[in-house]
Amino acid sequence: MKQMLSRLAEPARTIPDERKLFTDHDLKLLIVPLFLEQLLEVLVGVSDTFMVSYAGEAAGLPDSL
Repeated sequence: MKQMLSRLAEPARTIPDERKLFTDHDLKLLIVPLFLEQLLEVLVGVSDTFMVSYAGEAAGLPDSL
């Protein structure tokens, strides 16, 4: 499984180490905040949807409750 993932992640031709701006370890560390940012954006979008839908339900209720 690990070998298959490395084949998918690594290109056929690699850049020489002296031309790389970031090491592979640095790039892996940079992916973590990007993943968390995307997760937070999804959570904010879902919470916005819930707030709007609940506000619409509350506006449709009669005042006698």
